[in-house]
Amino acid sequence: MQPPLIFVDRVQAGQFLAKELAAFRPDNPVILALPRGGVPIAVEVAQELGARVEVLGVKKITLPSNPELAVAAVTEDGTFELNDSVIDHFNLSPTQIRSLIKKATKQAKIIGFKFRGTRSLPIFADKTVIVADDGLATGMTALATARFLKNQRAAKIIFAAPVCAAASIKQLSEVYHDVVCTLKPEYFTTVGNWYTDFSPVGDDEVHRILDSFTEIQSAGAA
Repeated sequence: MQPPLIFVDRVQAGQFLAKELAAFRPDNPVILALPRGGVPIAVEVAQELGARVEVLGVKKITLPSNPELAVAAVTEDGTFELNDSVIDHFNLSPTQIRSLIKKATKQAKIIGFKFRGTRSLPIFADKTVIVADDGLATGMTALATARFLKNQRAAKIIFAAPVCAAASIKQLSEVYHDVVCTLKPEYFTTVGNWYTDFSPVGDDEVHRILDSFTEIQSAGAA
């Protein structure tokens, strides 16, 4: 089935993406969702592959004057990726960067706790991990996540999203074993432009999606 030019919502987008990831089923992958928009995508992929879903706390660091411009991204354990070109352009000092990373790491830890509680992340060593998000724009959170998973000695890491900017695909291909995108528009603007419904995914919605997925898994195992 051919994907639409624009997705209805994240559920439909996740279903199309999941079909493209079917070849990874024998790898018994872990699906790692980037919150919050990546959670509904990850659940659709996990249902198709019969896989486990986990949520990683990760935070993009932006300039107060331009929330769309990523300075860096950091995961809940403090692993970070810097956008050197932005840092150089705005002449941000090492002290400023350290302060931003420290603050964002605390926020990323809070995000991880919100969606996993006291449950630790699984051991990723020697596993195939599919990192799922609802779109790829600058790629900073995906790059920080790749560094995190490499530090965890994951055997194979794949980034997957329904729509991706071409320049970011090229960048991620240097650190991921594979980058799977359903739509690769020649003229990429924002992720939301490729969805009819791109409503924000709130914390309550994330919990509802994860709880529903857990119930389906439990029923299937019974």
